[in-house]
Amino acid sequence: MTNQWGRGGTTNGRRPGNSSGMALAIVASLLIGAAGSYGYVRYAGHQERQAHQAVQEERDKLADQVRRQSAELDDLTLKLMAADGDKSRDNQAADAEERKLQDDLARMTQSRDKLQQDNDRLGNEAAGLRVQIDGLTRRLTLAEQGNTDADGARARLTKALADAEQARDAALKQAGDLKASLDEAQANLRSAAAERDKARDSEMDSMQVARETSLTIKTLTAELDKTKTEAGEQAKAANDARQALARISGDLAAARQSQQRLQADLARVTAERDALSQQATREPSGDQPAGGQPAAEQPATPTETVAPRPADTVERVLGRTPGLAGLSDDKRDDLKRQLIAGACVATALESAFGRVPLVTLRNMIRDLQSDC
Repeated sequence: MTNQWGRGGTTNGRRPGNSSGMALAIVASLLIGAAGSYGYVRYAGHQERQAHQAVQEERDKLADQVRRQSAELDDLTLKLMAADGDKSRDNQAADAEERKLQDDLARMTQSRDKLQQDNDRLGNEAAGLRVQIDGLTRRLTLAEQGNTDADGARARLTKALADAEQARDAALKQAGDLKASLDEAQANLRSAAAERDKARDSEMDSMQVARETSLTIKTLTAELDKTKTEAGEQAKAANDARQALARISGDLAAARQSQQRLQADLARVTAERDALSQQATREPSGDQPAGGQPAAEQPATPTETVAPRPADTVERVLGRTPGLAGLSDDKRDDLKRQLIAGACVATALESAFGRVPLVTLRNMIRDLQSDC
């Protein structure tokens, strides 16, 4: 049977059976010769006893020589059989090692191709994320400048995407280096196979080269596993970036809706305040009932005041609401008194700041559960 190197599976050395047959033929020839000598001496002994004695001694020497040569032939036969067996086992082991190396190279090539596909997919996903980030950046630019939470989240997301892109580039570089190493290992294996075909009598040298190549492949396999692990981590980072992008988009939409509601509330409160101011301006200065009694005060507009609030609740809300650090102690105390008295949040903030900060207004309306 022909193996992958183009040689037959059987060895070309002498077979143990042939060596045994040769030894038996030699022994038989010696025995026949000894028997002939013995017959000659027997028949000649009738003529001369002294000559018979000499032939007897020669026969004994010849028998001893036959025994020694038979023992040597048996020992030689065993050595030949052992040598043929060792050579056959060496050839089989070398062929098995080469087949294993070929299988390992095939698996590593498949793993390398899959890793390249994964890296290409990560590159496409990163490009898609970049497009989404650019769109989100343009929309964030049009949003409220004071929305620091959205700006910080955008910066974090941009940095996370940049880190993911750097990690992907590093993985691509490692994949390229690994491909070069695999190509070198394949070239070494082909070279080892050519040397083995040229020098079939140097099986041990070829097996040493194969073992060194196998060690190189094992090292490259470990590097490939490490690169695959890093690629999985990069894919997870890209997935986290996509999830963060979705969360930021949702937070931005919610912030815009809240800003629109606050702007509508502010416009309504401002319109109501202006209407009250105009109404007070139109009232005649001497409008008093008969008897000299002043006119009864008009009840407060429901949108300007609500029910009084607990002092400890107001204190907690003021302590955690952003945007109040710039107030002086007097203005902070005045703001606190108005809120405890039940004043509208927008009116109290405008009294303290001279304007209505939208983020602070949103948080205080939410925490105090106020309508204005």
